[in-house]
Amino acid sequence: MSSGLDFQWVSWLLIIIGWWFVNWTNNKSETRKELKAATEAFRVKIENLTDLAIDYHTNTRDIHKEWKIKHRLKYLWGDADHQFSSIVDKAQLTSKVFAYRKNITVSNFDTRKHKPLNINDDILDNIADSSEALIRLIEQAYIKHYLQ
Repeated sequence: MSSGLDFQWVSWLLIIIGWWFVNWTNNKSETRKELKAATEAFRVKIENLTDLAIDYHTNTRDIHKEWKIKHRLKYLWGDADHQFSSIVDKAQLTSKVFAYRKNITVSNFDTRKHKPLNINDDILDNIADSSEALIRLIEQAYIKHYLQ
């Protein structure tokens, strides 16, 4: 009689362990998918902001574009930190975000002396380079965290 109860107890234990394992793997998979979607959305956000900044710098001064750029930059670091703090070193993220921000706003921005830049200008190259560096940091952190 005792062996039947032992078998029943082991069966229930295996069911509970199996349920826990399946739940844990599903949660891990969902977290990975959510972070991948956030990574892709962040890439699009940065690419759109970069396009807007390049458009601003290559045309006559437009205070509406200035406002859009400043507004988007204002929340960029907070959004990035909130979404990716679990996979990206905070110091590296801060460095890349502020380099990107600086390259957009350091020169020829928000000034009455604004003049349209040639597409080969170093300012535009710096904006594009820092944009790619920021995107690459996030994507490499995702790959390192989930795919290696």
